[in-house]
Amino acid sequence: MTHSPTSEDLLTAAEVVICRARDASEITSRAIATEAGVNLSAIGYHFGTLDALVARVGQRVYQRLNTERLNLLQQAVDRHHPRPPPVAAVIKALIAPSIRWSRDPASAYGVFTFMHHRSTLSPTPDLFRPIEDQVNHHRAFITVLRRCTPWLSEAEIGWRLNAVLGIRSQVNRQPRRAEVLSDFSVNMADAEAVIAAIIEIVEPMFARPATGPALPRRAAGPVRSLT
Repeated sequence: MTHSPTSEDLLTAAEVVICRARDASEITSRAIATEAGVNLSAIGYHFGTLDALVARVGQRVYQRLNTERLNLLQQAVDRHHPRPPPVAAVIKALIAPSIRWSRDPASAYGVFTFMHHRSTLSPTPDLFRPIEDQVNHHRAFITVLRRCTPWLSEAEIGWRLNAVLGIRSQVNRQPRRAEVLSDFSVNMADAEAVIAAIIEIVEPMFARPATGPALPRRAAGPVRSLT
C-alpha cells in the first residue's frame, strides 16, 4: 500500500463515518469515499478492501488508546517513586481509558465496536489479527506489577491481567448483562463507578498469599520510564 495524503484522508474519513453511524449498514465504502472527497476506487487502490481499511483505522485508534494507557501508567509510577505504585493505580491505568471511551459518544470507541462486527463477518479475519497480537503495552503493565507483587511470576500476572481485561470487555460490550448480574448495584453508564467496581473486585487477585512463607520483596531498580 502506498502512503500518501489520500490514504490518510481515507483513514480519517473512515473513522468519522464509523463514529457517526447509527447503524453498521451506514458504514460503506461509498460513504467513506464521499467523506474523504475522493473517488470510490481510491479505497481499492490504497487498501484493497473495506475490511483492510477498517483494520487500519482500528490499529490507528488502538494506538491512541494504548498511548493514553501508558501515559497513565507512567504517571502512577512517577507519583509513587521510588516505591512501586499501588496495584489499584496500575489496574486503573489499564482499564480506565477504554471504559471512559466506551461511555463517551464523542470518543472513537465506535471504531472498536464496528471492527469487532466486521471481524466476525469478514472472509479475511486475519486482517484484524495484528490488533489482537499487540501486547507490548500489556507487557509494560506486567513489568510494573512484577515490582508491586514479587510473589507472583510474570505468567501468573499475565493470567490475572487476562481476567481483568475480560471483565472490562464484558462491561463495555454487554453493560446491560453486567448490570443485571450485579443486581443493578452499579450504574453502568457511570464510567468512574464502573472503574471503581472492577478495581474492588480484581485487586485481591494480586494480593500476597495468606498461607506459606512470606516471600521477600525482590530488589529491583525503580521504573522511571516505560518508553
